[in-house]
Amino acid sequence: SPDKAWINDTILNIYLEKGHKGRILGDVAHFKGEAEMLFPPNTKLKIESIVNCGSQDFASQLSKLRLSDDATADTNRIKRIINMRVLNS
Repeated sequence: SPDKAWINDTILNIYLEKGHKGRILGDVAHFKGEAEMLFPPNTKLKIESIVNCGSQDFASQLSKLRLSDDATADTNRIKRIINMRVLNS
């Protein structure tokens, strides 16, 4: 629910290549303040890494991410960062 505080424990960090077909939802996004994107049907994503809380790279990667205000308030809830890439067709 958009009325509740941010409760997710996973961050999807999606790398976009030049020419990708995704569109930022902006004001029509369900959760305001998040960088929600819509991709065309059959868009393929490749998972490049999964970084779990407690791993050597977790704190470093988390500190580099731009998070919404709700997420920044309680980063202890975040358990993993999934780094992925949109594959252009």
